[in-house]
Amino acid sequence: MRRKLLYIILFISLALIGHSYILYRFIVNGVLFTGPNDGMEQMVPIQMFLYENWSNGNWFYSSKFGLGGDFFTDLSYYFSTNIIFILNTLVVALIKLVIPLQTESVMFWITNDLIVSILKSSLAMLATFLFMKYIALNRNIAVLTAFVFVISPLYFRFTVYWPFF
Repeated sequence: MRRKLLYIILFISLALIGHSYILYRFIVNGVLFTGPNDGMEQMVPIQMFLYENWSNGNWFYSSKFGLGGDFFTDLSYYFSTNIIFILNTLVVALIKLVIPLQTESVMFWITNDLIVSILKSSLAMLATFLFMKYIALNRNIAVLTAFVFVISPLYFRFTVYWPFF
């Protein structure tokens, strides 16, 4: 059990190291990822829209969606059927019961995307580590492979442009 906890701490630490440049730019310059892209222009407002509707009890239909429509089906490709986003929404709602959060702010959801990206990369490293340990039977190689696989430009490209990845 202790070894498992150490690996979890290791992968969270490696995820923070992997995100260090992004964290630096975010903290120092207030910039999270760069350039116009779907992640900033469409995905954040979609997350805000879904959270607002779900927290108000509108699960499937909203008159604020275009001229009114079934947002659950139309946004299912992005977030409404994404288990990570659904769990994230539940966690945000539970935290908001105890701590006031500015969920109506775009900056909140951008910061939330960064936190979710770090957690996703930690989980991806853990899964890659377990697979590599299974096929390579060497813990050091498995840790290195997991880190290199997840902290690659391809991971960041997908998590920036499509946070539902």
